Amino acid sequence: MAERIALYLRYYAARRPVEYHGAIPLVLVVFEDALAAGHFRRVAWEETDLSRISVPLFVSDGEQLEREGLFGRSWRTVDSARPTAAFDSAGEIIRPAATNRAAQSHAPGRQ
Repeated sequence: MAERIALYLRYYAARRPVEYHGAIPLVLVVFEDALAAGHFRRVAWEETDLSRISVPLFVSDGEQLEREGLFGRSWRTVDSARPTAAFDSAGEIIRPAATNRAAQSHAPGRQ
């Protein structure tokens, strides 16, 4: 999974996202089960923490999406185990809050 994250880190470290899209796009990743989603979030947190590169990443799993829906509180960010919405009621993107990684001393899910 670290190799998968490395692709996003290289992409977001460059100016490409803004050049290609006019804004920084979100990355939405869905796994079949919560275990794989949690593992991916943990690896993503570790890799982004080491690199200090911010990737606007939302992760979910099939069961959570089925229960809450795409526009519901079915997404988790790399920095938080709490489910949140990736979109507001009008379908607009909700940007993850910037965090101070240096101040964090815990991995996601251990809050």
